[in-house]
Amino acid sequence: QSNTSATAAAVSSASLSTNNTVTATTFNPFNTSINTVRGQESGYATLNPIDSTLGTNLKDGNLKTVGSSNWSAGHARGTIKMTSGKWFWEGTKCGGSGAIGQFGFSNSSASLTESYSSAPANSWTFYFGNGTEIIVPAANSSGYFSGSAMADGDTAGVALDMDNGTWQFFKNGVGGAVKRLVDTDSGSTASITELYPYVGSYSSDFELNFGQKPFKFSPPDGFQPL
Repeated sequence: QSNTSATAAAVSSASLSTNNTVTATTFNPFNTSINTVRGQESGYATLNPIDSTLGTNLKDGNLKTVGSSNWSAGHARGTIKMTSGKWFWEGTKCGGSGAIGQFGFSNSSASLTESYSSAPANSWTFYFGNGTEIIVPAANSSGYFSGSAMADGDTAGVALDMDNGTWQFFKNGVGGAVKRLVDTDSGSTASITELYPYVGSYSSDFELNFGQKPFKFSPPDGFQPL
């Protein structure tokens, strides 16, 4: 019996000894604090429900749009105004009845009710649908990406450089040409002082990521999540 007690004491002592840098934790699996359960609130951009015509088609913490086949009720701007810096964000097609939508950026006065065929002034959007992808600056369309329309799971990216006045769109990590940020109406850069993320959701559903989670494709060097 004494030998058994001695063995138990030795095992107990060994079990309580530290191993390398093991330390105690205050984690409580039964903690119901909202910050513990859901994580701290972030400062990343989302789409802005009060700067939108999407209404109830803006979902999932204002990071998903559902197409309604109605351009006049299908647009939204983001919550963060960009006046300087280099910014990157993504939008992934995640369903819908077709492949038509717009993804890019605009100023605060760009319309939230116009279709891609009469794209709002002062908006720069990557439009995809009808078998091709084009860039739509204001009412002027020009080729940018060629090939099939965006399919579910395809991801568009925006790299906007407010410091140097340039932008670049990406499709599944492949970038198009870097373009100068020129006012699409006046041809000048003087009036471009602030821009916002901008989405038009017609027959495409989108999931937006401004950095809340890892990007599907790496941003260009020097560009930050929004």
